[in-house]
Parts: sequence; structure tokens; C-alpha cells
Amino acid sequence: MLVVNGIGELDAYSAQFEKLGYEVMGEFGIKGRRDFRKGEDDRTHQIHAFQYENIQEIERHLSF
Repeated sequence: MLVVNGIGELDAYSAQFEKLGYEVMGEFGIKGRRDFRKGEDDRTHQIHAFQYENIQEIERHLSF
């Protein structure tokens, strides 16, 4: 999980994530999140990113 200062600023790095083989999923059902997946059906990596102020979602994801 990434915790960033500005979630919108992370969007500028979408092309770099794609070059590394990640699929850029955007919020993917959770407002304020950025989701990145690698490996399609045989997923090897998944990154959830939240802005540091989104404590509720950060804690929920860490608890899961």
C-alpha cells in the first residue's frame, strides 16, 4: 500500500506503472483510491494507494 501526500499527483505516473507491467485501474470502486495490478488473471502484484488523510480506508485495508 502506498500512502501519498496528493492522490491526484500519482496519476501523472500512470505511464511509468504501465511500463513496469501494471494495469492502471483508477479508483476501482473506492473513492480516493488508486489501484494498480500486475499479472492479469495470474496476479502477482497489487498496489492500493491512498492520500494520507484517508485514514478510514487506510486502516480498513491494513486490517484486511
